[in-house]
Amino acid sequence: LPENRVPEKPQAATRRQYYSPTDLCAGQVVNVVVSCILSPQKMFVQELGSSVEGMQTMLGELQHYCNSESTELDILFEPQVGMVCLAKFPHDHLWYRGKIISLVRKTDVEVLFVDYGNQERVPIIWVRRIPDKFMYLPIQAIPVTLADVGPLSNDWTDEVTKRLSQLTLSKHLLMKVHANSEGFQRTKVSLYIPGKDDTDVCVNAVLVKENLAASTGPLSLVEDVPTMKAHLIARPKHSIVQTYDESKVGGRRKKRTAPTMSGQAPPPIDMLPRLRSRKPRQ
Repeated sequence: LPENRVPEKPQAATRRQYYSPTDLCAGQVVNVVVSCILSPQKMFVQELGSSVEGMQTMLGELQHYCNSESTELDILFEPQVGMVCLAKFPHDHLWYRGKIISLVRKTDVEVLFVDYGNQERVPIIWVRRIPDKFMYLPIQAIPVTLADVGPLSNDWTDEVTKRLSQLTLSKHLLMKVHANSEGFQRTKVSLYIPGKDDTDVCVNAVLVKENLAASTGPLSLVEDVPTMKAHLIARPKHSIVQTYDESKVGGRRKKRTAPTMSGQAPPPIDMLPRLRSRKPRQ
């Protein structure tokens, strides 16, 4: 090379990312289950009927793939923050999609389980490279915050989180969106427990009525409301999620669509990494 010329550094490969969660618009009412609770202002929900069947199928394929001997070669010995991965959940020893959010010493990493919203520290030997075939399904955990509620003091107590868990976890709920979601910002919502008659119970208002939260607006003042079922918005039976096969066809990558089914039951409870509240680490 000439004396004045500096060798070019190789460009880093584009880091793979998951498809973002489904966008929600103000005024929408959808069926959901709560997958993770950190506080009333930091929750994650999964929308029922958008990708449930694809999720169930993928979970089964993940277990088969990660439990095969050949995947030992896919251990991430040099993990990086922001890297997508497959990770074993410590509480049930099943494998799920994840994203590395921090490095802990040389032996562990902090993983966000993207389809549920919870975080766990796991050994590096429990983290695998994720094949492209498990990337096509959009992230299932939607970050939300309960509208018009605030803590009675400076922060939320364990009692509030426990009660919120009792009201919502492992239940089919109705959720009304009050502000558009943009990327990973938390969407303001009201959660409703469907009633037997023509009324639903507003979870936001229950917390206020039981003196566990302070009302900061009208959305948390009325506990029993007319049923939200009439306002449910029909979601497409198949969403067009574009991805590409590894093999090229005719010199171009073959485009395919990943079907997402509506009207199906959620994954079995024992397949979920966690359906309980979690106190954030300090």
